[in-house]
Amino acid sequence: MISAVDWLPSKLKIREVGPREGFQSISTLLPTEVKIRIIDKLVEAGLTEINIVSFVSSSVNPQVADSENVIRGIRKPETVVYSALVLNPKGLERAEKIRRETGCPHEIIFLMSASEAPYRVNGISNKPLNEYLKDVGDLIARARSLGFKTNPFVSAAFGCSIDGPVDKSKVLDIARRLVESGADRLSISDSTGQATPDKVVEMYSLVKSEFDGLPINAHFHDARGFGIANILVLMGMGIKCLTVDSSFGGLGGVPAMPGAVGNIATEDLVSMCDGMGVETNVDIRKVIEAAEMAETIYGRVCPSRVLRVGPAIWQR
Repeated sequence: MISAVDWLPSKLKIREVGPREGFQSISTLLPTEVKIRIIDKLVEAGLTEINIVSFVSSSVNPQVADSENVIRGIRKPETVVYSALVLNPKGLERAEKIRRETGCPHEIIFLMSASEAPYRVNGISNKPLNEYLKDVGDLIARARSLGFKTNPFVSAAFGCSIDGPVDKSKVLDIARRLVESGADRLSISDSTGQATPDKVVEMYSLVKSEFDGLPINAHFHDARGFGIANILVLMGMGIKCLTVDSSFGGLGGVPAMPGAVGNIATEDLVSMCDGMGVETNVDIRKVIEAAEMAETIYGRVCPSRVLRVGPAIWQR
């Protein structure tokens, strides 16, 4: 008889995105020292991949004006890979300059979308999709030449809350061009929470077939409560080198997009994995401490389930 968990992997790699995507969703400006304390707490939790900052204009997002100072202040253990978001050549120059000074970030995230709305309404670009895709490809090649690892996202891969449905063939075509530009790994992103488990299986079956062996990253938002279910079915698909994004407290959301809500809460994901015997090497209590710290500072209740009810009995 097959066990209920025989189809699950023994381990799941988690990348924490709260310090970048979570903080950007907060309107209250957080002090630099607070961001540093939270990131250090996440390192203490055992997270070995953390998306920490964005190198974008502070006029677009004032929350990220202190990105260089955040990098200067955080702990930099050799076991942790720090990543940063870059949208244009100026942002890449900033990332390269602070890396020369501090040794990080190690990896650059680039945003591409299968729909034009996300980068249009957020002021990223007004170019047609094909032109912007070429720009992103050039940025990837430049970043690799500077010694960065590169991780482009295909956002709105499961549909867009403004432009509507997105064809899977379009997602795959964009992904191919990003990989041809030199992507070290590829992210398929449900940036507005449109995915359901059946669509996850359909999309990632194609991704697995097309890009077998390439590190794949999954990025889900929990707009309609399907986030954990989407990850669960994905975990059973046997994708090599899979990493899943999550955010402490469930913070996040794409600015200016209708219905934008946070990512899957890291502590919720860790709780599920712990309960099923899937190893994450993440201390759920430390993640909860980081989320509680954020709630106290900006006075907002995080959407995390575990944060409200506490960890399961076996995790206490």
